[in-house]
Amino acid sequence: MPDIEKTGIITQIKDQEICVKIQQTTSCHGCQHKANCSLHHCPEKILTLPLPSNFKANIGQKVKLHLSATQSVWALSLGFAVPLGVLLLSLILSLKIFHQSESFSTLIALSSVAAYYILLFLWQKKANKLFTISISPE
Repeated sequence: MPDIEKTGIITQIKDQEICVKIQQTTSCHGCQHKANCSLHHCPEKILTLPLPSNFKANIGQKVKLHLSATQSVWALSLGFAVPLGVLLLSLILSLKIFHQSESFSTLIALSSVAAYYILLFLWQKKANKLFTISISPE
């Protein structure tokens, strides 16, 4: 998996943070479902990142953002693979070990995934420290 690089524009500088606007790129061209897609409705995204100490930032300046392949795999794992594992594990445990009904087991599995995402949201600041997006002038 290659590293992820995006180009953005600095929109705001506050204290030791900068806000960078990036364009979402999709493969929507010619897709018949793009009117219903959430990516189509949000073509721009604002990222708030810590300002590197050796970086002189100006509003309107173009910058390049870089995330390593390893970190992107970890991010995908936290967002998709771990919740799938939580879903399957809680479903199997509920059905086979605790001998619950299918509908109750499904409810437990979905509740477990919801609890995981709530914990991930609450843990967001610590999780963001795991992922370092490097900034460089373009």
